[in-house]
Amino acid sequence: MPCCSKDFTSIGPKFSSSSSCTSWGRSICIAMVTGFPYLTSGHLGYFNMALNTKKVAAVIFDLDNTLIPTKQADDEAYELVRNVIEEACPGYDTVAMTSKFRVDLGWNEGCDPDGKLTIDEWRTKLWENVLKEQGVTEFNGLPSKMYATWKKERLKRMVFTEEIKTMLLDLRKQYKLQLMTNGPLEPQREKAQVCESNDYFDSIILCGLYPEQKPYPSVYRRALWELAAEPGQCVMVGDRLGTDIQGGLNAKLLSTVWINPAGTAVPEGGPVPHHIVKSVLELPKILDILNGTTPASA
Repeated sequence: MPCCSKDFTSIGPKFSSSSSCTSWGRSICIAMVTGFPYLTSGHLGYFNMALNTKKVAAVIFDLDNTLIPTKQADDEAYELVRNVIEEACPGYDTVAMTSKFRVDLGWNEGCDPDGKLTIDEWRTKLWENVLKEQGVTEFNGLPSKMYATWKKERLKRMVFTEEIKTMLLDLRKQYKLQLMTNGPLEPQREKAQVCESNDYFDSIILCGLYPEQKPYPSVYRRALWELAAEPGQCVMVGDRLGTDIQGGLNAKLLSTVWINPAGTAVPEGGPVPHHIVKSVLELPKILDILNGTTPASA
């Protein structure tokens, strides 16, 4: 007997009420639940995951300072920019310059608030403003050189270590893996490309493509759709409490893992992660615990 009797002619061009429900009816039922009209081949594995004894079916990873050393890359790139400034116009406070740029970059995600300039143009302008504030009036192409140095040097350092590559490849044998990163679209796309993320993830969510980013539930609904998974099958891993952990909690995921290398205490009143580790390389142990395959004391 068919698993469902609803007329699915409006679901999409690949399905009709005359088709046999035994071959694809269970996948159609997913569409009824999720509200998405079209299905991908990934959803055919949904019920295999449901029959699996493991609780975890998918892992969602943040990128910056979770899988790639963004802060370290920035620090090293700023040092090289200071060398560029010192060579071009010695005697200026280069530390103050890079510190000011860092602050300005954090405003409006380093993008032109009027939307008239590209990200590259706007960030070059930020370097120009920094020089002006320090009294530099003759630029001779220096702002462009500063920006190019900063961008190139930080990007080349934003790569997965061999240990992280191995971990991701091993995890992908057991789970679906997804990369989810906040921030302006183009810089995050460049980072994802530099670290060759397509080789390690089943799905990549560049949140800048969507109206809302982490921690809003809407972007997680998109993420779960791409993973063909339910919230109770997914784990969120990230270094930021306000976006990664809060987002996982808002989406009612199975578990959240906070990457906290400094061992900082969870702020009072803030989101409380299910698990805290110092390195993302500790994640396999947490997944084993969640699946009941390793004692919690291990």
